[in-house]
Amino acid sequence: MRRGGHVRGRAGMTLVELMVGLAVAGMALAAGVAAVRSVADYRVRAAQVTARVEHEAAVRRRLVEWLAGARLSPGEGGPEFRGISGVRAGGGDDELTFVTRTEAAPVQGFAQVRLYVDRDPATPQRGLVAAVTEWRGTGPEQRLELVPAATGLRARYLSALSAQPVWLASWISSSILPRAVELRVEAPAADSVPPLLRVPVLVSLGGG
Repeated sequence: MRRGGHVRGRAGMTLVELMVGLAVAGMALAAGVAAVRSVADYRVRAAQVTARVEHEAAVRRRLVEWLAGARLSPGEGGPEFRGISGVRAGGGDDELTFVTRTEAAPVQGFAQVRLYVDRDPATPQRGLVAAVTEWRGTGPEQRLELVPAATGLRARYLSALSAQPVWLASWISSSILPRAVELRVEAPAADSVPPLLRVPVLVSLGGG
């Protein structure tokens, strides 16, 4: 309505406009909450993946460190480097025992390490396990669960004692280390083994 040459504006919003505004604000708020929740879920998943990869890398580093530090003490009546080949249900059932020098927990200094696949229902560990004891047996054995999903372990040992280097299925000696060791972790489903541990662990020992 025009009075005195001026247009009279509306003093407020209608009920319909108010309801539309509230609906739009509600949708915007819901979208914001969903976005925040999505970011939070992504961060949780990213943290879980990072923790898993770090654990896999730590297991691989520990295996490499143990094997690289393997040593013999024939003059001191030290134990053999003992790699035994075995088969169970068509898969590898190898076992490897050796003395090494390590700075990693649970034993620092000289330790005896036994790598094997634990299938005993009476023990809390499963899969690829490391039984670690202080050299000379001055402390209790400690078992570390390395790859719970593992159902088999295959190891082979590089020998350079002949004219041509050859890979052997077993190695037992108290005086000569193999030149290299390769470990393969087996499982019924390949994707059940962590990606970093699906790749064989190959370590040079510099022996015969």
